[in-house]
Amino acid sequence: MVESFREMAQRAMDEGIDIDSVRFSADAIEDASVFGITISASEFHSCSFIQCAFERVNFAYVKFSHCDFQSIPFNRCSFHNCEFADCRLTGADMVDNTIRHTKFTDSMMDYVNLSGSKLGDSAFLNCRMTNGYLNNMNLKNVSFEKCDFTRAEIMNTRLSGIDFTTDTLTGILVSLDALKGACVTSIQALELAGLLGITIKDA
Repeated sequence: MVESFREMAQRAMDEGIDIDSVRFSADAIEDASVFGITISASEFHSCSFIQCAFERVNFAYVKFSHCDFQSIPFNRCSFHNCEFADCRLTGADMVDNTIRHTKFTDSMMDYVNLSGSKLGDSAFLNCRMTNGYLNNMNLKNVSFEKCDFTRAEIMNTRLSGIDFTTDTLTGILVSLDALKGACVTSIQALELAGLLGITIKDA
């Protein structure tokens, strides 16, 4: 009998072992509370995570494609050399995570909370992050391309060197000092001027 992911995770926690080189496809993974283990060199395709929780889990070389993590908490987890492709992370709680050499592509991340996380050498491509929370983050060599930050909150996160020219920043809430050194288009600059209380009129 094939182990379910929940059974496999429970055994890994009980025995103090890692989960390595597994593949799950088209599974509904329910009620899995995973703590303090490593999941490596694995793939999850078209899986739905329902009423699950991850805490201090180390993900390394894991690919998630077409997976649903809606409102799933990832508490102080780490992601190294991972990939999220066409995933649903709406409302996912990813506070205080460490994310390195990881790519997010074509994913729905509305209301995602990445506050307090450390990101390095990672990329977000064509992700919808509307109403997201990206506060108090540490970013190093991180790129955002064709991402939608409409009404997102980015406070106390240094954005120097970040290129937002292909992104949507409508209604963004951002601390002005954090914007120093960021790259935006002239149209985006006009939108951001509203944060200063400035009204711009043509002569």
